[in-house]
Amino acid sequence: LMMVAPMLDDGLTIHITSKKTDGSYIRITKKMMAQFGCAVSFDGKTYVIEAGSKYQPETYQIEPDVSAACYFYAMAAILKTKARVYQIHLDSMQGDVKFLKVLENLGCIVAESEEGVIIDGSQIKEYSGIDIDMSDFSDQALTMAVVAAFASTPTVIRNIGHIRGQESDRVAVIANELKKIGCDTEIIEVNGRTDVKIVPGKLHGAEIETYDDHRVAMSFSLIGLLVEGIVIKNPLCCKKTFENYFEVLDEITK
Repeated sequence: LMMVAPMLDDGLTIHITSKKTDGSYIRITKKMMAQFGCAVSFDGKTYVIEAGSKYQPETYQIEPDVSAACYFYAMAAILKTKARVYQIHLDSMQGDVKFLKVLENLGCIVAESEEGVIIDGSQIKEYSGIDIDMSDFSDQALTMAVVAAFASTPTVIRNIGHIRGQESDRVAVIANELKKIGCDTEIIEVNGRTDVKIVPGKLHGAEIETYDDHRVAMSFSLIGLLVEGIVIKNPLCCKKTFENYFEVLDEITK
């Protein structure tokens, strides 16, 4: 609605009626619209695009997909190694860049370079679980759940009830699929909030159901880097956002 508003003669006012009124993808849209000459005002509840707003043509450099990059950065913590994804930078407008700070909190060294951010987990002997609110970068909740499976203590991922309605019920996926490989999990519903607690255990192989959800396939593939016998069912569901993900994964882990 925000993006189409400059095409309307009278502009557009959008009133948000849900509890969640803002988020990283809305902020990306606002920033990109501003880069093309259209301002969006927001008072905490209502978005306004004034009449007369018009897009201006620009030469535009599109940022690489930070969401996809995070799977490779997660490897740095899980495998205790170093990972760099070209053209990913800390000043990215994408909300998932917050995941890099999470990895830093786990003990990884995060370094900016001209070619792209480097995450270095080679100095980590082990990392503890964390208590984290992921409401604003919830696309990485599945990735965080997989990282949590290798921690030395439990992890609690908070405020992710809204991911029940994505390509799959990702809250249920975290609980169901981690249990298959040996992690105790608990879905906690309290005061209208949905959290998931992950207790690491002795991990073992299992068939992972992907529910035709690209993020399930890509995140749970990381388990198989250290655990024998992990089978990802319907892996090509990742083609929605990263068609050759498993080819890239195979190439860099040879």
